[in-house]
Amino acid sequence: IECVGNENMEIYRGAAERLVEIYDFDWKENERMKEACICSVEAMIANGLDSVIVFTFALLAGIFIEMLIFFVTFGMLRFYAGGAHAKNYVRCVLMYICVVCISIFITRRCIVASDIYTIIICLLSIIFSGIINYKYAARQKNLGKRGGSYRRCAFAIYLFISVFIFVSCLVYIFLNMGFFQKIVLIQAFALVAQSIALFLDREA
Repeated sequence: IECVGNENMEIYRGAAERLVEIYDFDWKENERMKEACICSVEAMIANGLDSVIVFTFALLAGIFIEMLIFFVTFGMLRFYAGGAHAKNYVRCVLMYICVVCISIFITRRCIVASDIYTIIICLLSIIFSGIINYKYAARQKNLGKRGGSYRRCAFAIYLFISVFIFVSCLVYIFLNMGFFQKIVLIQAFALVAQSIALFLDREA
């Protein structure tokens, strides 16, 4: 068992090892279980710290709501569908922040454009993400028997997000509520980002 890790971030590994050692259990005859626990704890530490970094940046940059919308949309689908991983935790955080910032920048540009552009972007993102997720979601070899249930969950989440985007577009168009335009555009770009990450990891 190997962690999806980072040779320059031994601090996460070390902290995980110390936390696992605290648990009252005889690890001598369960080395594989110990390694699995260490990897899991390391991932929890890394994800927790990465989330703190991302949302602290969002607060300082004044884009907390936009970041939260992107995070929830991207994260819910990514958890079950899968996707490419960065080579280390630092690169992961930097790439994620860059993708979110680019998405928010484009969203703010699109808001001042015609309503038809919002509809086109949302439709294209739903179609593109639907095709990619249908072909590659939860196809990872390491999922084994869990692949079927993960695919069903990924499809349910994709369907929920797509319906929410469609309904929000109608609310925005007929009730002229601009906040919904921002939500659907950020969600649309989150779907595109998730689909690209999934496509890049298709061989796994």
